[in-house]
Amino acid sequence: MSTTALSDEPDDPFWRALSALNGLTSFDDGLVPPQEQQKKLRDLVIETFASATTVYQQTLCLCALRGALVDGSLEWAEAQTVTDPGVMRSKAAAIKSLRRRLSGCYKPPSAEQKRQIRRQRALDV
Repeated sequence: MSTTALSDEPDDPFWRALSALNGLTSFDDGLVPPQEQQKKLRDLVIETFASATTVYQQTLCLCALRGALVDGSLEWAEAQTVTDPGVMRSKAAAIKSLRRRLSGCYKPPSAEQKRQIRRQRALDV
């Protein structure tokens, strides 16, 4: 990542891109990038979180980490000290998701289960 300061605006292209990655990779019915790309996502999230200045940014980083199912993601999330209640909830959700998806007994949903998840998500909107 560059050393250019990030904008605090949620509609900044960087934050929109990270939000899109979050939406694509963080859920059971989402994309599963190759390990190398997941490592890059983890590294991007860690670096971005270090310079995050708003609750929105910290929350988005923790949420996006759920798509990085690689060594170090869970440990990093557990080690973060956060004080804002919303960020604390995001941290807990990220840790729960990472633990579940990294466990040896996790079974990704089938194509039919993915369709059902998407259908239910559409009804919840």
